[in-house]
Amino acid sequence: MIPYRDMILDIQAKVRRMIGEGKSAQQVLAAKLTAPYDAKVPGGLLPAGAGTSDDRFVGMVYSQLKSGR
Repeated sequence: MIPYRDMILDIQAKVRRMIGEGKSAQQVLAAKLTAPYDAKVPGGLLPAGAGTSDDRFVGMVYSQLKSGR
């Protein structure tokens, strides 16, 4: 649980910094922020065209931080 929590906090901090730099959601997703964690917490593939769960996770973090939640 601790490594997963650490990953969440790290990704949240990176996304927050990128939002502060004016980056768009697409730019944040393109940065592949979860790459250092992919072997430890695999994202897995979704059905064709749906992206990966790491994209959903980072997108969710971006949306919540952008909206001020």
